[in-house]
Amino acid sequence: MSMLKSAPVPYFTVDRNFKILNRSKLAMTTFASVDNFLDVVDTFSKEKAKKYLRTEYIVKDDWVKKLCDC
Repeated sequence: MSMLKSAPVPYFTVDRNFKILNRSKLAMTTFASVDNFLDVVDTFSKEKAKKYLRTEYIVKDDWVKKLCDC
């Protein structure tokens, strides 16, 4: 996890309810301290973020396969 903490971009790890489980140092300094990822997403992008983040993927042999389009 230490590599994620020092990622050069803001990085969040969230659960299925968008609760923030972990974040990079840059995410801590760039965004307000919130518990839910959707609180840092602008109002007009919340539905898009929910749809994108609820879509599950698997990676196998350098190919990405979409499991569901929720």
